[in-house]
Amino acid sequence: MIEVFKYKEINNHLIHEWKIIENDSFLTPFQSYEWINHYTNIILKDSNVETFFFVIKYNGIPTDIIPLCIKKQFFFKKLEWIGGLNTDFMGIISSKK
Repeated sequence: MIEVFKYKEINNHLIHEWKIIENDSFLTPFQSYEWINHYTNIILKDSNVETFFFVIKYNGIPTDIIPLCIKKQFFFKKLEWIGGLNTDFMGIISSKK
């Protein structure tokens, strides 16, 4: 069974699931919990950005994290990957399963 869970911020439960995926994946350092947590806490801290993390579980085991944000620009809201203009790590975080 596939389940999807949404987190608006990084918390202990999300960290635990992230570490499970990290231990069974081919991630770049920029997709690690430590990097994205630092990015959201330092770079996005005072910005007009909302973060969302979707965790996909298959048979109760976390297999993917989709790190997204909503950026407010003028009168518009734009959904995009968490990351900056000059980053190449934006994307889904997946286990090998």
